[in-house]
Amino acid sequence: IELRDRKTIEYLFCADRNEHVAKIRKRDRFTISGRYKYSGLAYAEDDELVPRLNSSFPNAGLIIYLDLSPEKAMERISSRGEKLELYETLEKLKETHERYSKILDDLPENVKVVKIDATLSISEIHDMITNEIGKYELMVYWGIGKHYKI
Repeated sequence: IELRDRKTIEYLFCADRNEHVAKIRKRDRFTISGRYKYSGLAYAEDDELVPRLNSSFPNAGLIIYLDLSPEKAMERISSRGEKLELYETLEKLKETHERYSKILDDLPENVKVVKIDATLSISEIHDMITNEIGKYELMVYWGIGKHYKI
């Protein structure tokens, strides 16, 4: 779909997030989400609209942030051999990485942040994530992936 206004993308991401949050609130278990307000804020094109759209979403209890340099991320993206997505440029990855760092530094104290070096092996990352998730029955967020029902 070709959109004429970048703000439309922000509204669509937020509407999708709102649907997920509505489903989460109906559950008695925790949720792992790779698409939550923090990614919306980090990838935002509009510094006024996106914070306003995301202001009503609750904070996560635990954020697991897979930390990877923009250069390494671009290397991995390029190695897929697929057409690049809208946000898959080195410049955008650098900007997003900086925004994530600021967002994580500015979170309330009741939000636990665990940064994991994303250059580690898949099994090491998996073990670290499952260890952290095992400690919580809250909404859990990490910077990549999709929703999973546990």
